[in-house]
Amino acid sequence: MDGSTCPDGTLPAAYFPANAWPDPQRVPGFREAVEGWFARAGALARRLTGVFAYALGLPEGFFRPYNPTAPSTSCG
Repeated sequence: MDGSTCPDGTLPAAYFPANAWPDPQRVPGFREAVEGWFARAGALARRLTGVFAYALGLPEGFFRPYNPTAPSTSCG
């Protein structure tokens, strides 16, 4: 799959189905913990790509257009 398949950030459901979360009564706080971790990991990944761009002498946001979605669901 190349970046042209999801330039607007919309991920194809065939490759990225909705998450199936466990019953919150059986695993309380699991979804919130995972979503919190994922948000922090994504923020770190975005920060690191800014650092990489800076180290290469590029503008901090240089890589942002190449990965408009979460880093773990890259279209490219």
